[in-house]
Amino acid sequence: MLFRSRGSLLFFLLNSLNKVHAFYAFSLNAFVTVFARGIDLAPGGKKRAVKLSFRTVAKRVMGKFDWNMDLLSTLIPSKKAGAGGAKSKETPEPTEEEMEKRLNALLDTCTYTVYNYTRRGLFDKDKLIVSSILSMSILLKDKKLDPDEYDKLLRGVRKDNPPPLTDEVSQWMSEAQWVCLQGLEEMPAFKGIARDMEKKAEDWMNWGVHELAETQPLPGEWNTKLTDFQKILLIRSVRPDRITAALNQFVEKVMGPQYTNQEAFDAAKMYEESGPSTPIFFILFPGYSPSKEIEKLANDLGKTSENGQITIISMGQGQEPIAEGVLDKYTKVGGWVFLDNCHLMQGWIPQLERKLEIAAESAHKDFRCFFSAEPINGAPFAKIVPESILQTCIKISNEPPSDMKSNMRRALAPFNQDTLDRSTSDDKKVAHTAILFALCFYHSLLLGRKKFGTGIGIGLGSGLGYCRGDRKSVV
Repeated sequence: MLFRSRGSLLFFLLNSLNKVHAFYAFSLNAFVTVFARGIDLAPGGKKRAVKLSFRTVAKRVMGKFDWNMDLLSTLIPSKKAGAGGAKSKETPEPTEEEMEKRLNALLDTCTYTVYNYTRRGLFDKDKLIVSSILSMSILLKDKKLDPDEYDKLLRGVRKDNPPPLTDEVSQWMSEAQWVCLQGLEEMPAFKGIARDMEKKAEDWMNWGVHELAETQPLPGEWNTKLTDFQKILLIRSVRPDRITAALNQFVEKVMGPQYTNQEAFDAAKMYEESGPSTPIFFILFPGYSPSKEIEKLANDLGKTSENGQITIISMGQGQEPIAEGVLDKYTKVGGWVFLDNCHLMQGWIPQLERKLEIAAESAHKDFRCFFSAEPINGAPFAKIVPESILQTCIKISNEPPSDMKSNMRRALAPFNQDTLDRSTSDDKKVAHTAILFALCFYHSLLLGRKKFGTGIGIGLGSGLGYCRGDRKSVV
């Protein structure tokens, strides 16, 4: 029951993300694929023989849901696959302790697999929103979070006629913060907190003016009296500038560090999850183009433009017949096609949609379609890509994050030990390593400043935006 409840929670969360941006469209088909992958990845599972054939199951569900054949053939192995004449050995029934351990492993792995799949296609500004909603929805479902407190976080609290701001508190608190604090005092958990701030004015001021207030213990008994979520309510009221960091810390504590620290994009892992009926959609950002990454991955797998196994087309006027010809060819014989800048071809997008529908039904097993488009600033609900494509595709939003740690991880990811081994002596190797680290650190710092505006505070280059290409050209 708990496992089914978690599955429905995850699906409806994904299904509601299109209210944030039009690119965030997911189908039941895609969700089942990812959820099934999470079950396979969960530790402690035992494979059992499947009695139903693929064709039988396909007939049952094709009339109800828009499944693709790749998905069903992956989830339901054929009856012939287990036919060997000998009877399979019966596995003993698991104990209650083993069942609980297995259930916890399934919950953790499936939740993270679905979240990681979703996060990969989100804009950087939306990742914390989704992870916060996910963690709080799970706590609400498990009755570990008061719905009234959750509502207070979303709506905020204010008191209509608060008492005047006292001298002791006015040294570090504004009128607006005092009004919000008085609103909190109406909740039973915060009763008497304003009076305590007046009595222990120095202790509370040290906490209130601290640069990282969310990491500091609260004065007196309040540090143990309030729950982690109630501390977020306090941060929201008296230190609203630290609410983002407080939510990030809360998610990491509740769900784990993997929900807040994202690994650098790995094209090889993306390819393992793809299939002939699953297009891969790259969201474009200034200074970023995935064509080099796709070409490198294809070359590593023996697909080059010379042997005709990969074609990269920069879409524009007159490229429609070429793109359609390549799609038709690779659908039959196999191959990779990358259609760059599809947002420039709005009139042709329906043709691409039809070609991908045909490919989903009858494409060669080696067929892969990659395409990219750029979002329109200030128009999150613009229909740039058809919803049917968005629901079935793998979305990649390789946008530079705003935090230093994630940017450093991304900056250092392309360099391996072979890069350092090019140095001819140990002294040069030490110098090379230090220079490379310093360069990646400075590059990450510049990228992180985008939250203050493009190029703010970097002198003569104040009007420039920095990207991965800048780091590449310097290296």
